[in-house]
Amino acid sequence: MEIVNSCEANNGGCSHMCHHTSSGPVCTCNFGYRLEEDQKSCTDINECDTGSHCCQQDCYNYPGGYECSCHAGYRLSTDGCGCDALNISQGKEPTHPPVPTQLIMDGN
Repeated sequence: MEIVNSCEANNGGCSHMCHHTSSGPVCTCNFGYRLEEDQKSCTDINECDTGSHCCQQDCYNYPGGYECSCHAGYRLSTDGCGCDALNISQGKEPTHPPVPTQLIMDGN
């Protein structure tokens, strides 16, 4: 009897990852995505809308992750989430408009 890998044909119908099991293909999603009700399709999780981000000020979602940025007069702290006030008297000018400076990749 020949064992057929249920993931060989069309990735088992999975939009991201397919895992062969004795009962057929099991689909999973890359980090930053969730498995839909059809158990095949993956959809981006918008961390900025769900509140599952670490950004102190501004959050920008993109497929599979998000970016934090800070308002004018602040800079992104070393943790990639918080914002530290710039000391203008030390000659540091605020950035305007805010520019994302730290990428947060879910799970990577």
